Amino acid sequence: DMTAQMLLDTELEETSSALHFYRRLLPNSGGHGFRRGGLAVDTAWCLYGMADARVTMLSNMTRVPSRAPGGGYPGGATANLIFREQEPLGHVREHGRAFVPGDLTAEPYVPPSHGPYIPVSSRDVFRAFCAGGSGLGDPLFRETWRVARDLEDELITLDVAERVYGVVLDRE
Repeated sequence: DMTAQMLLDTELEETSSALHFYRRLLPNSGGHGFRRGGLAVDTAWCLYGMADARVTMLSNMTRVPSRAPGGGYPGGATANLIFREQEPLGHVREHGRAFVPGDLTAEPYVPPSHGPYIPVSSRDVFRAFCAGGSGLGDPLFRETWRVARDLEDELITLDVAERVYGVVLDRE
């Protein structure tokens, strides 16, 4: 299940043994630059229909991010996080909704980037995100209107707009 790498076909998802909670673009994961890099896909899931399983990790770019040309910033790195004993189906029953990114606040287990037979159980929540693309050129030269749109579309956060792009927006 290459959950962080692409948006899988709906019919394929419905036949899998994983229950997906969310899939979103990860803010600030694209390298900053005159032209911003593409954002990472962030997803969280749990096992469904089985008590436990073993997963194999083959995650590149967990330690060394993409290279960024012309003064751009590298894209965000790949990560795999396992939140143990979260009782995801109990969470759904108790809260009447699936997990959202802000719910995963416990200290995660960080599995090796390349390793076989890593145990996961139906009580765990697995979160993964792929690497973001690198930015091209100096972010200080990005047009103010593009930074404002990135902020409005939640591709970047306010602190990044100010600190990295040098853009202070009147939010009134």
